[in-house]
Amino acid sequence: MVNYVWSKSLDNSSDGEDFIPNAAQPQNSTQPGLEYGPSSFNVPQRFVWVAGYELPKQGGSMARLKDGWALTVR
Repeated sequence: MVNYVWSKSLDNSSDGEDFIPNAAQPQNSTQPGLEYGPSSFNVPQRFVWVAGYELPKQGGSMARLKDGWALTVR
């Protein structure tokens, strides 16, 4: 599976989790429009690739323990 996301998050006071200390405090509270810009949690591009491979069946003793395994790469 391959996934690509292009996005942009804009606001005038983000940082509800305090990623950056005091980022939600305005620099000029009389003109809140000047605070509008990219959010502190903005991730403009994200690429995710997930691949899986099921390992072949293993015979012999304890086959129930050895069967059913897979390898996943993220």
